[in-house]
Amino acid sequence: MDMKTNLTRVRKTALAAWCAIALSPVALFATDAPKAVREHGRIKAVDNQSQQLVVTDQKTKAEGTFKWNDQTKLIEHGKSVSASALKGGVPIQITFAPSPGIPVLERVTLSPAKRQKHSSLSRLFPKKS
Repeated sequence: MDMKTNLTRVRKTALAAWCAIALSPVALFATDAPKAVREHGRIKAVDNQSQQLVVTDQKTKAEGTFKWNDQTKLIEHGKSVSASALKGGVPIQITFAPSPGIPVLERVTLSPAKRQKHSSLSRLFPKKS
């Protein structure tokens, strides 16, 4: 091997080592970031004062308390809505990052109860009062 080839290899090795050292903190912090969780449930209670929401899980019936803030996206029928749309009994889908304490909601999609379809008979023969 000549001196030039040896010097090129040393430079490449040094560059690779420098990149590994420089990127190692990024790799450490990237693995610590919690992944967002998506759950379905039903609103049990809303506290607009403290911006907290109690949600009952559809499957397990477990309850969880969540916070919302200015960055939380509140969606109903594909459009943004205000926190006043959060009402008890409404089915929702929530997205949040697990955290110690009360998790902050990233997204809340409201799914209002579907309207009952009237059969053709109910239109022909409405209920008498």
